[in-house]
Amino acid sequence: MTFVKRKLSGSTDGKAIKVAATASTGTTIHTAVSGTTAGTFDEIWLWAYNSHTTGVTLTIEFGGTTAPDQNIVIDIPAKV
Repeated sequence: MTFVKRKLSGSTDGKAIKVAATASTGTTIHTAVSGTTAGTFDEIWLWAYNSHTTGVTLTIEFGGTTAPDQNIVIDIPAKV
């Protein structure tokens, strides 16, 4: 098995991605490459930072926009 680290497809030169869109379909973080080899997939690790003075809710549409089946919803607290 081979592992390769690559930048998220929504990133420029591996830089952070600012979530600007507040409605579906949102800001693209990553689009996986379609593979035909069994057992291949993209493993994504995400960290979120909220620079606002109040908490926000982040919704990650994982594979589609059908809620709740393909959504990950998490509250991101305000900066401290």
